[in-house]
Amino acid sequence: MLIGLVRDSVMQCFCHTCRAPVLPAAHRRSVPVKKPIGKPRTKQPKKVKFITTEIRCQEMSKGGLAYEVILAEPVGVPVPRRADSPEKTPSVEEIQEKLKAAEERRRSLEASKMAAIAQKMAKIEEASRIRSEQTNNFISTTKEALDAKMETHEEKREAYINELRARLKDHLEGADPGAADR
Repeated sequence: MLIGLVRDSVMQCFCHTCRAPVLPAAHRRSVPVKKPIGKPRTKQPKKVKFITTEIRCQEMSKGGLAYEVILAEPVGVPVPRRADSPEKTPSVEEIQEKLKAAEERRRSLEASKMAAIAQKMAKIEEASRIRSEQTNNFISTTKEALDAKMETHEEKREAYINELRARLKDHLEGADPGAADR
């Protein structure tokens, strides 16, 4: 009934003088709307929560309608409260036991943290030891390679100088036979 009143008031002419009904959209002639080609769009049904409402319709003087919608307070199931536990005052022994247990938890947590830190430090020390060994190995192999290269270079230099002296001596002997004795 309420929906019918709202529908009838909306479906009337908006001048409110003639009270002529407006034809529904199904009877009007219009250009058919083409559906888009592609993935069909589906609409999920919306969950409607029914609440008590009151609608009052008023006619305004400037050619429009004004609706006053009054929503009632939601009526729902009250949230069950947690049952109050009987208040019990803990004894001194219970408090001391709880304090000791808390202290033990703190100590165990601290010990586990210290063990984790010690493990990380051991990993760091091991990594630094391995790195220093690799550096020392690299230095020693590079030094040996450089020393070998220097020795071969010195040997080649000595051989070149000796060959140059021998050629010079042969040249001097061939140019002046008595100059080689001097």
